[in-house]
Amino acid sequence: MTMRLLSVVNNNNNMLLHLLMLLVVLLLQVDKTEGAVPCESDPYCELVLRTGSSCLDGFCSNPFHSGGCLQHFQHLAKDRANDQAYVRVCGSEDPPEAFLKGHCEKPTFSYPEVRLSVANWESSFMAAWILQILLSEVLQVPVSIEVGQANLNADFYNQQNKWDWPTSSTTTSTSTTSSTNSSDSVGANNFQALKTAHQLGGVCTNMDTTIDTIESANNRNRGCANVIPEVWKNDEVPLLRKLQDQGIILRPTSLGVSGQEDIVIPDRTAQYDPSLTSFHGLQGKHNQGKLANIFQFPTTWRDYCMQVSPNNCDNNNSTHDNTVAARPPLNPQEGDLYFAPGLYTGYFRPHPNCDTTTTSSSTFTNDSSCTGVFLDYPCDWSYNTVQKLVWLDIPLQPIQYSYSELLQINLAANATKAHTIGVWFKPDPLNELWVGTDSQLTPVNLPPATSTCLQHKINNDITARCLDKMDNIAEQAGDPRGACQDPPNPLLKVMAVSLRDAGENPDMDEALWSPAHLFIERFEIDNIQYSQIFENWLQRGTDKWNFDLRDATCEFVAENLGWIQQSYMPKTFPRVIENVNIQGTVDQIAAMVMSIFALLLVTSAAIAANRRRTTKIMYHTQLGILYAVLGGLFLVAVGAFLLTFPPTDALCPTPYWFSNLGYAMELTPVIVKVDAISHAVRRGNAMHRVRLSTRTIRLAVLVGMGFLGAVTLSWTLVHPSKQSTAFELTSNQNEHGATIVSAAAFCESANPFWAMATFLFFSVFCLYGLFLAFLARTREDRNGARNYATLLASHVVIVGFRAAIFLLSESINEAYVRLYTSIMLSLDCIAAVSIFTGPKLFEKREEQEDSEEPLPDLFLETTVVKCDIVGFSKWASMREPTHVFQLLEAIFAEFDQICERRRILKIETVGDSYTAVAGIPNSQKDHAVRASRFALDCMARMHRLVSELEITFGPDTSELNLRIGMNSGAVTGGFMRGKGARFQLFGDVVNRTGKMESMGEAGKIHLSEACAEALRKEGKGSWVEKREDSVFAKGVGALSTYWLVYGMNRVETEEQSETFDADHHIWAKRKSSASEQRKRLVRWNAQVLLAVLREIVACRVAPGPIGRISNSSVNNRPSTDAMDYSISSNPQMPLEEVKEIIMLPQFDRRIAIHRGDAEAVEIPQVVKEQLMELVAGIADLYQDNPFHNFQHASHVVMAATKYLSRINAAADLETSPTTRQSFKAEKLHDHTYGITSDPMTHFAILFSALIHDVDHPGVPNGRMAEENKVLGSKYRNRSVAEQNSFDLAWKLFSKSRFNDLRKMICSDHKELERFRSLIINSVMATDLGDKELKALRNNRWQKAFSAKSDETESDTTSSETYSESNHAAINRKATIVIEHVIQAADVSHTMQHWHVYRQWNFNLFREMHRAYKDGRSDTNPVDFWYEGEIGFFDFYIIPLSEKLRDCGVFGVSSDENLSYATANRAEWVAKGKDVVAEMVKQIEEEEAFGDESAEEQHPDIVEP
Repeated sequence: MTMRLLSVVNNNNNMLLHLLMLLVVLLLQVDKTEGAVPCESDPYCELVLRTGSSCLDGFCSNPFHSGGCLQHFQHLAKDRANDQAYVRVCGSEDPPEAFLKGHCEKPTFSYPEVRLSVANWESSFMAAWILQILLSEVLQVPVSIEVGQANLNADFYNQQNKWDWPTSSTTTSTSTTSSTNSSDSVGANNFQALKTAHQLGGVCTNMDTTIDTIESANNRNRGCANVIPEVWKNDEVPLLRKLQDQGIILRPTSLGVSGQEDIVIPDRTAQYDPSLTSFHGLQGKHNQGKLANIFQFPTTWRDYCMQVSPNNCDNNNSTHDNTVAARPPLNPQEGDLYFAPGLYTGYFRPHPNCDTTTTSSSTFTNDSSCTGVFLDYPCDWSYNTVQKLVWLDIPLQPIQYSYSELLQINLAANATKAHTIGVWFKPDPLNELWVGTDSQLTPVNLPPATSTCLQHKINNDITARCLDKMDNIAEQAGDPRGACQDPPNPLLKVMAVSLRDAGENPDMDEALWSPAHLFIERFEIDNIQYSQIFENWLQRGTDKWNFDLRDATCEFVAENLGWIQQSYMPKTFPRVIENVNIQGTVDQIAAMVMSIFALLLVTSAAIAANRRRTTKIMYHTQLGILYAVLGGLFLVAVGAFLLTFPPTDALCPTPYWFSNLGYAMELTPVIVKVDAISHAVRRGNAMHRVRLSTRTIRLAVLVGMGFLGAVTLSWTLVHPSKQSTAFELTSNQNEHGATIVSAAAFCESANPFWAMATFLFFSVFCLYGLFLAFLARTREDRNGARNYATLLASHVVIVGFRAAIFLLSESINEAYVRLYTSIMLSLDCIAAVSIFTGPKLFEKREEQEDSEEPLPDLFLETTVVKCDIVGFSKWASMREPTHVFQLLEAIFAEFDQICERRRILKIETVGDSYTAVAGIPNSQKDHAVRASRFALDCMARMHRLVSELEITFGPDTSELNLRIGMNSGAVTGGFMRGKGARFQLFGDVVNRTGKMESMGEAGKIHLSEACAEALRKEGKGSWVEKREDSVFAKGVGALSTYWLVYGMNRVETEEQSETFDADHHIWAKRKSSASEQRKRLVRWNAQVLLAVLREIVACRVAPGPIGRISNSSVNNRPSTDAMDYSISSNPQMPLEEVKEIIMLPQFDRRIAIHRGDAEAVEIPQVVKEQLMELVAGIADLYQDNPFHNFQHASHVVMAATKYLSRINAAADLETSPTTRQSFKAEKLHDHTYGITSDPMTHFAILFSALIHDVDHPGVPNGRMAEENKVLGSKYRNRSVAEQNSFDLAWKLFSKSRFNDLRKMICSDHKELERFRSLIINSVMATDLGDKELKALRNNRWQKAFSAKSDETESDTTSSETYSESNHAAINRKATIVIEHVIQAADVSHTMQHWHVYRQWNFNLFREMHRAYKDGRSDTNPVDFWYEGEIGFFDFYIIPLSEKLRDCGVFGVSSDENLSYATANRAEWVAKGKDVVAEMVKQIEEEEAFGDESAEEQHPDIVEP
């Protein structure tokens, strides 16, 4: 190990110097890790060193290891620091048994350990040891020393007294070749250790466990450190700025010491030639020979014996007396020495290029190859040597030596009185080694330092110096203006940012923050104090290289401790901990008394309630609810009582169990009861008592307690609440002046989520109950809603107080937070018992007897209104069940609002029927007027609502209508008890109202004579108009009825303003005068496609967050202008492009996660306008046929949308609600062959449904080919209509005005190709007459879904290996399913409600009959229609339905199509012939009288 020479020479005592140098050289040759003082007993070590030293493995141990430094200088420390005895805390360098043996104490605070990095000079160790003593003994911060190399230890408290040094990176060299080590060498400033600390979050003790994640080998070798206590500023400015900019280090602070680097020569050299003390005496080529003669090259022991000595240093076998070397070196280590006291004095000789054969050494010429040597720093020490020598024209050759080599060369020069010149620094003990002798170091005067010089001074990159990358002299020399004297060099303290962040973590109590950062930042020491420590060290002569500097440093700290504490100690440090004891305090006693009182009050209330359980008020209150409330409050009071005790690990979770279960037991039946009362009030049953069954109460309690019990159990098992300690910094101090930190025990869970979740749950629960109680308010509070509301309000108030305690917990001691929570729980119980049971227990008996249950009553003057939705059954058969319920909810919610506004009582809803009554519960003289206004409002709201909802629910929604019947008279009304109890009406008036509704007409309000008479009595006779035709009722005969005509002209039949953004723009732009129905269909189709387009965009932008897509983002997509597929550019027929397999995208979990956020995507306005224009253009391409028209296309789109929405996983794939969404999506993707995962496939299917009959002429393909020879020839008489439809639509889609839309649908050419293939396959699949296509589809079906195929796929899947054939098989199934979906959608009317089938069947019959009449068909459809429909069902519809079921992608709804198809076939067989006759009759009437009169005569055939 490299060691530096220290000695005290106050005179020229050569013998003493010789002995000291001999000791140093011996140490230089042996890598010793033990103390240097040999021993045989402990008393000897205590005598030689200090008390506490022991004889360990033959050497004296470090006395400071046990207890620390300051206790050995206790007399000094006490005098200067509050008379306090200090003991060090254990650090990571201490062995595990150090604490057990009492050598150190465990830290009181959990401060992160501070690691100090040292360099290979003494002052660096001094600064680090001073900080280690102060931090670990005064501030109780663990500290260790980082040497930067494995297995080296220089800790101040090291038991073996080891003082290991980091080695310099430079090796011995007699040439200009530098070492190959890098700039991260630990011999200089170890900045890499700071980087490692930064990566480890400032906790270097984690290095062994986490180092594998951070350049393991390099970082382990370089070590980890938070602080470098001594850095030479001028040498490291660029690197320090770089590290600061990178956020690795804090702004360096001054150590207080100023360093100096100079070019120096011995005093004897200055005396020999005084001109050498100035650079002027060194300049110029004319001085080169002089310098070569004076400053000669040092020679190693080996080189001297082999190259210079005449007898190779073998004095025993030679008569030559060798005074330089006593013997040859015995090993390579000795051979590398430049000086060995008593063995080798050292030797200096001329440069090898100097010719010594013809010229004496004193007369060397100024030959450029002959020069003197300049002793330069090691490569990892920064100094601009070359810049000074070159630009000051000093002809010397700089050679880099290691630090130990420089010491040896100086010793050799002193021994041989040779002359040397080189660079040296101070503060350093070497400057004092030869003070007063001829070897004293004298600086050479250089040009003075200026700001210009300092700006141009070159700081050679240490990496380049050590890697020998700067052979170019010009590059090394830099600018001539940088050659000058070095100014004083401030020494800095460099700290890692992670030191501050780890010790002053904002997430940690401020009382636990480490003082390390603030103390190190403030601490300073000056040059005089450095010299004092050096002087004390040099005066000791016991164990210079292990103990003496430790002892001198410790004495300095002890003597200056008081001054250091006053000047540099952070405010409120040091600190001590005092535990907070709340037992016996006023708060603790108050909390305990209140909890006991709450327990007694709840118990007393339960006893009193049980005694009065037979009273009327207890009966209405329901004892089950009362006992549940009191039982829950009892558990809460127990929890409050337990909170008054000191927390322990066992006691911490218990109060939460009691309070959670207690509140669940109390509140759940209360909320259920309040909800029942609220429902009763909303139904108009406020006058009746609401009772919950015992089973309902028990179930509510069990569910509530089960849920909260499960949550609390999970809390206890996953993140149990355990005892913890809260620390608070106070302003108090103990007798030694240390700031007191109070420590309060409290309960804390590892995750605060559970406590916050349960608290929020109860808060929301109470607020929800309070809201329901507000809704349940009535004038006559027969169900105690006010009492429940008051109870819940009291809970809400207490919740508010508890929230306030939580928010103020930062300023309240944690121990008292627990007590205040107990008080709040006790108050909650006391208030709840007083509010809920007090009125019931103390109510007078007379008041109880008056509270009788009312009987059902006869209401004499009422008007009953019944509304029914016309066309609902047919409409519902074409929709999803969710859509059916959404429509009814929307309509009936509007009716409910009208009821509330008109003060009408809602009675019930049955299916699509809505019943209400006026005159109940309170008598209303104008009941008929109120009911009429209610009916008019419902009619108007219905018209407006269905127009608005058509965009949501699709075609025909706006054609729904309302049929209303009204009747007036006396009814019996009452609350029918039992399961599903509700207020009901009875009597003939109710029945007659139903007849009025059923015998009325769509869009009209039908009144009975009694109702009309009631209006006349109110002066509203002008409101009614007598119905011309008579109405017959069974058992009654002919009835005289009326129409309500008042206000019908104000019924809003027009639709609201368009909701599609681009609608007005497109319809204003287009010149075609489309019908209102077509406009609505265009809007709806565009809205359907727009929703799928949002999903496409959402998937495309995954995995980034779904955001708003601006208009400009469309233009940033890859250009698709070249993607212009058209008939002219593609010579193939669409039929030839039909593919057996279309490859769909594979599953992507990131896309599946983000697809659900499609609603957040905003499509640019320009794309919306283009989409609307495209759909409108497609609508214009349809011909005005009875069947193959745009309305049929919209119907097919609606059916395709329904089928796509029903493609769900089968029952065996159902997952629990807690299953991750991405896992569900992946299972669904696999089960549906990838169809569900690709929104572009959905878009293609819907687009195909929209265009599949474009320009259809109303005749079959064969006739179309005959009528249009060009098309027949172009498409080779195959699928002429389908191919023509595709080409026309694709040509429109490819136009440049839809560029932005195409870019949004397809991001690249490959996607556009797949999009085209999907549309072609889908459109061609609608040709039912092409036998080749049908055979091809059947063949593919067999390949995809045969038993053998399924078995093969199962085997492939079970092997869990992916293959191309398996992928192709899955996509073949997907392709087949897509084609069958579009086929089923095309004929969906056959698999829907009978009325839907009748409508579209008649439209097709009308179309074919018209073709026959026009001579475009040879066959009259009347001749084959009945039998043809049966065959169509048997050979196409039912097999298609079975395939849809067998493909397995429709889950539980797979049998719906087959069920409808079978039912429609059966009804056709029974009624088909009559239906055909009716259709023929209607067509004949249309031809004779026109369409309008025919529709009036046959409304059952042509439904709106």
